[in-house]
Order: sequence, then structure tokens, then C-alpha cells
Amino acid sequence: MSQDDSKLTKPHDKFFKAMFEDKRAAKDFLRSVCPKEWIERFNLDSIKQENSNFINTDLTERFADLLFSIEISGAPGYVICHFEHQQNAEKFMAVRFLNYATQIWLRHTKNQQDPLRHQLPVIIPILIYTGEREYPYSTDIIDLFPSHLRDIAQETLRNPIKLVDLHRLSDEELEGHGVASIFEIAMKYIYCADLQKAIEMLANAMAKHLAQEDWLSYTQIMQYNITVRGETAELYEKAIRELIRKHKIPQQIGELMLTTAEQFEQRGIERGIERGIEKGIEKTAKNMLKRGLSVEDVADYTNLNVFTVKAIYKEIIEEKKKT
Repeated sequence: MSQDDSKLTKPHDKFFKAMFEDKRAAKDFLRSVCPKEWIERFNLDSIKQENSNFINTDLTERFADLLFSIEISGAPGYVICHFEHQQNAEKFMAVRFLNYATQIWLRHTKNQQDPLRHQLPVIIPILIYTGEREYPYSTDIIDLFPSHLRDIAQETLRNPIKLVDLHRLSDEELEGHGVASIFEIAMKYIYCADLQKAIEMLANAMAKHLAQEDWLSYTQIMQYNITVRGETAELYEKAIRELIRKHKIPQQIGELMLTTAEQFEQRGIERGIERGIEKGIEKTAKNMLKRGLSVEDVADYTNLNVFTVKAIYKEIIEEKKKT
């Protein structure tokens, strides 16, 4: 909003807000604009102006004029009233209303004091327009999408989220997903107690959907599967050898796959060495702190960051408390 717009709208905003501080005005306004069926479910006596400071600053300055709480069929609800001026009509007002509503919902779900936080409150958006000409934009969010895509937008916004529950789908169903089934099966069996089964299921999916020359790039999925489990590089190499034997992988591709296994093992060794060095430095830092050196000096001598040294110092304090 420009400074000129701001100067023009603020007097009207103040009048608008002052008017709705009178509960009678707020009640009569809702009765006049909301369907009768809704009014019958509203507890109009419960209507109350709420502080909207928790909403994003940009929205409160340019968008959210009034926020009311109201009981709807015994459950908490809200009414958002926005006072729209001809000078700053907003094409994407429906998106702003949705943004505002989302922030209210998020705040509601984080309120540990509210026993109803596991259910969302109904939020009723109301736009009040003062321009002499007809309001220039649609207030239906679906109309903001390209006309040839509005059917999809309607489906995605007003229907449940598409859910792919991997453990509720059989392996046969997943295999029907083509190359994507390799990733899906890897995730489905990532914590399976039987590692051999997990690797075998993954290999079957790869054999079904990939040419053998493409296997090499997909062995990284097996690496990830084994790494997440905390398994060893030796086990990974064993699994690769079994795949080569069972699926008759050509020698050249098999050798490359085994090379990745060796690289995987080397990376594990290097990480172990790096962590060992870090542990040694941290132990040295701990001894220096025990001898009375300051956190800043220890950080300077060991090249550890100050936050790490402070954490080590905190450990020393906690150990002293226990003795």
C-alpha cells in the first residue's frame, strides 16, 4: 500500500473498527450477511473481538482488519472481516484470506491449553468493499487459476490429499508404479528386520523396471537403505555380490557396482577417522577447561567454535554437580 493510500484508508479503518466494538452492530452485521442456517448455529452472544498481532505483520497492515471469535454449534470459530478500499483492491484477496486462516489454524493447534486443539475451528471470511464500481475481482480462489486447469485446482483444494500409504499397498501394486516403485519399495522396507528380504525386494524392482546398465546408479539407494540401518559396508558388498550372482549382471557392470561398495567402505573409514580426531580435540578442550583456561582461549587453541567449547564446559559443570 502506498503512503497516499494509507492516509486515505486509516480514518475509514478507525471508524469501521470502532463501529464493531459495539456487539449489537457485530451481531446485526452477521445476521445480514450470513445464511440463516449458519446464524441458527452461531452463539451470537459469544462474539468477541480478538487480538490479531500473532498474524504476519505484512498481513495485519495490509489485510486483516478485524478478527472475531464466535462459538459455532458449541465449538470455537472465527470471523475475519476485511475492509477493502477502492484504491487498493487486491486481486489475490482469496489467497490472503487463506494465508490468514492458515496462521489462525496453526496457532490453534499449538495451543496446549485448548482441549479442542486437535480439531480446526471454522473460519468465516467476510470482505467489505466501499468502491462505487462493482468489485473488480473474483473472491473464489479457484478463479485465480488458469481456466483450463480449474477442474484440477477444484479437485486438489476441495478434496482430501492424495495419500500413498506404502505399507497399505501390496508389493504387486507398488510394482505397477514403474521405475518409481524402486524408491517406494526402498522406503517401505527401510526398517524391515530382514535386511536380505529388503535388498531382494529392491533388486526385484530394479530387475523388472531397469536395463542392467542402469543398475549402477540405483545401487546408491541400497547404500542409503543400509546406512540408515547402521549396517556395515561389508554387508553392503555381500548384498551386491548376491545380486550380481542371482540376476546374472554382466561382469563389467558388476565390477563397477563392487567398486561403489569399496568406495562406500572407504567413506565409512574416513568418517570414523574424522570423528576420532574430533573426539580427541574435544577431550583436549575438556582438559584445558578443567585446568582453568577460559572458553575463548580454549576455542582459540583448539580451533573449535565457541558454542562447542561452551557445551563442553556445561558438561563439566553437570559432572561436578553429580559428584
